[in-house]
Amino acid sequence: MEIKVLGSGCSKCRSTIGVIERAAQASGVDVEIVKVENPDEIRRSGVKATPAVMIDGKLVHSGGIPSHEEVQTWLMPRPIGLLNHPTRHLFFTGKGGVGKTSLSTAAALTLADAGKKVLLVSTDAASNLDEMLGIELHNTPVPVPGAPGLSVLNINPDNAAEAYRQRVLAQMGAGASEEELSTVREQLSGACTTEIASFDEFSSLLSDGAEQYDHIVFDTAPTGHTLRLLSLPKAWTGFLAGNDRGASCLGPHSGLKMQEVRFKAALDALSDPASTTVILVTRPDKGAIAEAP
Repeated sequence: MEIKVLGSGCSKCRSTIGVIERAAQASGVDVEIVKVENPDEIRRSGVKATPAVMIDGKLVHSGGIPSHEEVQTWLMPRPIGLLNHPTRHLFFTGKGGVGKTSLSTAAALTLADAGKKVLLVSTDAASNLDEMLGIELHNTPVPVPGAPGLSVLNINPDNAAEAYRQRVLAQMGAGASEEELSTVREQLSGACTTEIASFDEFSSLLSDGAEQYDHIVFDTAPTGHTLRLLSLPKAWTGFLAGNDRGASCLGPHSGLKMQEVRFKAALDALSDPASTTVILVTRPDKGAIAEAP
């Protein structure tokens, strides 16, 4: 953090620098103090009394020596700008190991601390949210101890696939023969079903499955998996619109109208900038930033 101390270099200016250095050391914050003693530059900065202090181009103090407590407030982490007016759905995405889980968790905690009901969702089968929050992850929301208003959920592909199979079979009703049930079980045994089952849970969160929450924060899998997940609403909506008979890895087509409505609602939510924000997380170097888009 760069902190400018503006003044003539008098004893008060030196004392101000000392207070900032001691407060930064106590807070564990790295600061770079820049002394500005040129009178013309001080006037151009709009300073009327010295010593003055500026952080990120903003005047935070003018005249006299700041207190230790005042300086510590300057050094406190500032809220993430995107949380000033957050949309309902927040997606943190990017390559593996760039800090998506840390940032999504920080955002969820910040919203919960502000009194909002928040659901933090991991779409990564190898999620480490359990280690970060110290709780066991499930396919259903789990309240986070010590964080009122915050719950966490992990979309586990295998669990989602089994729940999806049972739901599709139940939709067939008691009149279905064992041969018909066996055929559908076979249709629902592949990787395609696992993918669509995970997507089905994902879609429910974007449509009607989490209405009790003010915000849903998604800690996504690495970029390639996430791009596939985000493309599915349009792909499967098109499939359902163009096929009115037979079966697929979604199950018998006649029983999929509920999913068709859900998939359309998910597509509408993802397409609405007033409802959804995607935050690209990357490392702070030119190569990574150039590759990220």
